[in-house]
Amino acid sequence: MERAAAVLSVLAVFGAIMILGRLFVRRRFDVMFLSLLLFGFWFVFRPIQLAIGLDGPTPDYIFTTGHLDLVIMAEGAALAWLASFALGAYAANAVGAPVMALFPTLRAEPNPSLVLIGLVALTLLSTAVTLWLLAASGGTLAESIRFVKAEKAVTGFYFLRQFAVLGVLLATFAFFYFSYLTRARGLYAPRWWSVLALLCFAACAFGIYAWGQRYSIAMATVALAAGFHYFVRRLRWAELIGLGAIFLFAFLGLRLLRDALVFHESVISPLDTGNIWRKIAVSMHGSQFDALLLAFRDYDLEAGLRWGEDFFAGLAALIPRQLWPDRPTYNTGAWFRQIYEPETLNGWPLTPLGDWLVNFGYAGLAIGGALSGYFIRSAQLVYDDLWRNPWSMMMSVVAALFVLPGGLTVASPQSFLSTVLPLAIIALALRIFGQTRRPWGVEQYDPVPDSPSRRAPDFA
Repeated sequence: MERAAAVLSVLAVFGAIMILGRLFVRRRFDVMFLSLLLFGFWFVFRPIQLAIGLDGPTPDYIFTTGHLDLVIMAEGAALAWLASFALGAYAANAVGAPVMALFPTLRAEPNPSLVLIGLVALTLLSTAVTLWLLAASGGTLAESIRFVKAEKAVTGFYFLRQFAVLGVLLATFAFFYFSYLTRARGLYAPRWWSVLALLCFAACAFGIYAWGQRYSIAMATVALAAGFHYFVRRLRWAELIGLGAIFLFAFLGLRLLRDALVFHESVISPLDTGNIWRKIAVSMHGSQFDALLLAFRDYDLEAGLRWGEDFFAGLAALIPRQLWPDRPTYNTGAWFRQIYEPETLNGWPLTPLGDWLVNFGYAGLAIGGALSGYFIRSAQLVYDDLWRNPWSMMMSVVAALFVLPGGLTVASPQSFLSTVLPLAIIALALRIFGQTRRPWGVEQYDPVPDSPSRRAPDFA
């Protein structure tokens, strides 16, 4: 009976997500679509595995008794979050302008030559950082990842990784901007521009991986799928599902490779045990839902509330440490994991819902859900032209998966500072130095085959 109730609770969350999608999603891959997709991964894909018995929550040594009641509780909290989310999204329709002003836009086509030059410069910076990291760690990829992830030897220098993150994002924009010029405008863009953009993407992706990070690569890959859908060829639902499956196993492969490089033979990787569902959950951060179950089971949601301490630390991250040397640092996941494993440095993130839960209790579900809906809907309205504007397509992924991953989190302010602010500077430079004053295509188009009659673009 309890298992049936758990399955029904997951189906209820799935139904609520579909209703919100019907109400707010305007196009595939827009900010709302991606946000609900990520939320569904945490609160549908992972919990249904636990509910029907495909897997148990991780780590096994902590979950020694039943967990179905915890799944029901977490899914009930997700429903409350989604209800507040809808209210916040409706509010953004009327009063979303203050948040909309925070996200950079490009409302006209920039000079593609300047885009390419900027991308190459950013890639060279990223490559220089990668070479420095490899040299400092011993010269191999395995030593580099161990240097960053296990030894924590580059604390204070993580901002250097952003050159690579910004590089993969700008490479995505550049590649599909060149495709847009060719297919939508009928202009000539040399093929080597697109090839160079992909090479820059690969170089920056390697730089990200050298830091032991996979999330940014995965999310930039989502941007590639979105760009292909709108600027090369429309993807059918069956193709999207197939790409999703490939994406899951590719991300799992990156995690397995990283563990093989980092862990010695005498050390057991977290992925060495468990079935395929466990491996996918851990590699795709789906185990954040498992950590949330622990919060519901063990954490004192009355006397133990953190009362915004983590969100204050997240806001404090906007202030450079040179100006505030002793400013607080946030890492809700590390704090939570150290309750169980005091010597472990890596954390157990709790999903956006969990961030609000441990700080403000059940009231935090309503507050966090409403604010998340407000911010995500506002960002969606800014980039509603993603189907004809490659910049908006790229920024939709940034807003939904980097800054507001499934909702407003304690890390959102720092993600905004490290990702959106540099992109705003890039957009400003393109407007000042490379604007052609021609608006993006005003009509949705179907890609057409290459034609020798295309003319070269006039950027005067």
